[in-house]
Amino acid sequence: ARWEWAAVAGVTLAAVALRAVYLSQSSLEHLEVTYLFESIKPESLWGVITGRQAAEQMHQPLFDLVLRGWAGQSLDEAWLRTPSLMFTCLCIPVVWTLVRDELGPAPALQAAALTAVAPLLVWYGRDCTPYGLLALMSLGAMASARQALATPSRWRSVRTGILLALSFYTHFHGGWIAITVGLWMLRERDKRQALREVVATTAVLCLPWIPALLDKLLIS
Repeated sequence: ARWEWAAVAGVTLAAVALRAVYLSQSSLEHLEVTYLFESIKPESLWGVITGRQAAEQMHQPLFDLVLRGWAGQSLDEAWLRTPSLMFTCLCIPVVWTLVRDELGPAPALQAAALTAVAPLLVWYGRDCTPYGLLALMSLGAMASARQALATPSRWRSVRTGILLALSFYTHFHGGWIAITVGLWMLRERDKRQALREVVATTAVLCLPWIPALLDKLLIS
């Protein structure tokens, strides 16, 4: 219904305002500086993906690639933190979609409101780290998996696998998200074809990266 979309849009805009207040209130913290340095230091995009990193700060390359392109426009603190603001605010309509499909409009709007003010999403929505992107890709994968189970199609399964792969390339914890989604889908005994398609897509996209990842661990 139109009023539902209007309500979700209103909640999302309020969440943008809540996070925007904090974007320039402090200089970049140590972890933010680390991610920024690792994204702009290499001479090429391939260097961002495979380059040496501090062992205690080992991370996946997707956010670095996003940050590299974003930082090319400005190094202002508020500007550098804006992608995280957008990622965490986009989580709101994704959560709304996920809960609405399962429980209906009223609980979905409540979930959207809780997502807007969730302390972790507010915090990571105002800093220059990959956790906002991880939240968005993970929630997107869960919503996509829910739709793949409700109305099976190869496209929905492939889309779920792509989102799980993007979660993994955002952060190592994305691997746990993939396991969680797989176990969730495994409960549906009559939808195993969807699970096989999700697993196949995720494996095809992630397994080729493993040798490079191991090599990166050795040199970092």
